[in-house]
Amino acid sequence: MKKSRFFCIFVLAMMFFSCAATVFAGEEVKISGRTIGVSLMDMRQQYFIAMVEGMKAAAEKYELKLNVQDQENDSARQTTQLENFISMGVDGMIICAIDGDVADTQVAAAATKGILTIAEGIDIKSARVWQNWIEFDYGYTVGKMAGKWISKNLPDEEIVECGVLGQSYTPQLKDRTDGIVAGLTENAPNAKVVAIQDSESMQRAIEITENWMQEHPNMRVICGIDDDNGGIGANEALNAIIPPEKRDKYAVFGADGVAEAIKRIKEGGCYKGTVDIDPYGQGYNCVEVLVRLWKGEDVERFILVQSDKEVDYETAIANY
Repeated sequence: MKKSRFFCIFVLAMMFFSCAATVFAGEEVKISGRTIGVSLMDMRQQYFIAMVEGMKAAAEKYELKLNVQDQENDSARQTTQLENFISMGVDGMIICAIDGDVADTQVAAAATKGILTIAEGIDIKSARVWQNWIEFDYGYTVGKMAGKWISKNLPDEEIVECGVLGQSYTPQLKDRTDGIVAGLTENAPNAKVVAIQDSESMQRAIEITENWMQEHPNMRVICGIDDDNGGIGANEALNAIIPPEKRDKYAVFGADGVAEAIKRIKEGGCYKGTVDIDPYGQGYNCVEVLVRLWKGEDVERFILVQSDKEVDYETAIANY
């Protein structure tokens, strides 16, 4: 009788520890119904629009709620949004910060309440995960595409004047701009960067390009650090200035691989190439990483996004 009682107690104990282990392993963690606060730099950009579509798809898969906010390139607005997320008691945050140091105060406060943060693009010290690419290499790929185009299409010109629509208000974007310049000059010996200027919007890119074509009438190539704030704007301006029969001697290159850029490349005008880093997939992945963290999985602090997928006319026609 004693042996039987002992056996029953032993079996019950094993069942208890087995169940406890299952919970500790994260298999029984309830994910559905949780809320993610999303604060993005500028929702006017196609890049962020595509990212949100990816987030929505992942949120639907896991039955999560998204609260998406647009910072509108305003650090004070960013701070208010993060404070509101914390007071609302969101379960996680995805932030593409204007200024990572400014955002860190709220992200650190959120962490003390168990709110995990994914930093996308711009690093935030207290974020649990930072998803990004190597900025210089990303820019270099853009410049390399432009350099190869110059070597193929304008090999006999002694100097090919180029402009770069960059941004210098964060170290990351400055690195990308520097990468573009390096990629251009190292892959086309006759390329000469005659103008570099910050462009914070598509309209600004149009204005800058119009001015450049007056100041540098021999400019043939323009590269932008992204498709919205650089490439698409430069393309619109050039198409208004350069007649169709001469557009084969002008080129615009951008970065991000958004749908609008791909569309213009397929049209066969001045837009000659972009670098696709799959913004939709990045948004989807940000949500999936939060889910993995909630389940207790081990996730690296830095997630590298590949930034070497070149998209020219032939690639766009064949694959997009």
